[in-house]
Amino acid sequence: MPDPVPVAKAADRTTSHADAGTAEVTRARLVGALLGVLRLGPLLILLILIVALANLSPVFFTPQNLGNVLTQSAAIAILAIGQL
Repeated sequence: MPDPVPVAKAADRTTSHADAGTAEVTRARLVGALLGVLRLGPLLILLILIVALANLSPVFFTPQNLGNVLTQSAAIAILAIGQL
């Protein structure tokens, strides 16, 4: 009668290959998510700055200040869009 141990070992190897494939897919998804966060980094920093400055200065959200910010950043925004 053949020994059932080699069959169990073969099944373990198949499971480990499946686990390795699952681990690679999980790792690829994690790397993709991290790259997505890096792409959003400048936007997140901008949002943090807006919240911080709005809390520190009562005149930050006034129409005149927002107009000044838009005017000063227009040239940089046009150059940035041109590089896309």
